[in-house]
Amino acid sequence: MFDPGSRYASVATITVQDDAGRSVAIVKLRLIPPTSAAITRRVVAEDRPDLLAHHYYKDPTRYWRIADAGFVLDPMESYATAGAVIPIPAGGA
Repeated sequence: MFDPGSRYASVATITVQDDAGRSVAIVKLRLIPPTSAAITRRVVAEDRPDLLAHHYYKDPTRYWRIADAGFVLDPMESYATAGAVIPIPAGGA
């Protein structure tokens, strides 16, 4: 269902019934794991989640690691304000 590199790849799916009685497969709630920062970075106007993930992890699809470290659901939220300091976790899985 999800790309193997997705933060949702290991989250289980369940089947529920909607209001019309149809069975619908949904992804269970994904809890953000404790993620400590290896370093911090001050955001500049040119920063984007995918570019930072490529810079730090050599994989732009791992932007969600940075979002998780900042407890951010919308990765772009972390980059909205130049000058904000964001955590950058180690590159682990």
